[in-house]
Amino acid sequence: MIIKNFIFLLKLINTQIENKSIDIRDNNFNDLVKKGYYKFKISQKETDKLAEELKINFRKYNIIGVGDLRLHGLDRASSYVNEFFKENLKEHFKNINYSSSNKVSLFSVLGGKLVAGNNQSSGGGWHRDMYYEQYKILIYLSDVDEKKGPFCYFEKSHKKYFQIINLILNFFSNNITRYNNLIPEILQKLNLGKKKLLVGSKGTCIVFNSSGLHRGIKIQNGERLSMTAYLYPKLENKQYLELENHFKIPNELKKQIIS
Repeated sequence: MIIKNFIFLLKLINTQIENKSIDIRDNNFNDLVKKGYYKFKISQKETDKLAEELKINFRKYNIIGVGDLRLHGLDRASSYVNEFFKENLKEHFKNINYSSSNKVSLFSVLGGKLVAGNNQSSGGGWHRDMYYEQYKILIYLSDVDEKKGPFCYFEKSHKKYFQIINLILNFFSNNITRYNNLIPEILQKLNLGKKKLLVGSKGTCIVFNSSGLHRGIKIQNGERLSMTAYLYPKLENKQYLELENHFKIPNELKKQIIS
């Protein structure tokens, strides 16, 4: 474990401290580069249609119960969802691709329903999806306040120097992308960044670099509906199929032939 983490640390140090210099384009792009995330809103009509598609497919695939309920592959199940993310959010894909070292495209849309009843949060505690760039777009399809399981992001934690500090603090862990609550508290006390609780009315969208520290807050009452777009650079067929299996995409929604 220690040798593996040491090798990973050397690889991380060897990467660029900043992928790109900041070229002032707009506030959204600048926030994505500097903070690791930004927020925007979609229309009521778009929000309601996405929520309807989510509910239809949750019923179709029998996604029921309490806790963190998920269905990956909504973009394959719904032509509206597919077109919405690929066409309506083009400008936000541009922001992501301009800030990223690799051009990304839509891999899959996750439908989420977080239901109170077993002290559940979305995604568990503080974590990174990976130490190298990855981007997501999260959309709240219901009103989300402090008690409805909001998304929480640690500003600037996507930056490489911050990741190296985190990795050193987490060096002896079996899972170097997962953190206990103490580490973010220490980092905030050291003025290295700050936790941002991202509440919002339905239709609120959050673009974020998921190599930064983030988590979902435990839901206390009601339910939270959401969709999350997972964005990846071009993948080899084997990698693509491995991800489909990892995300447990229903067999009928898996892409058998990859162009």
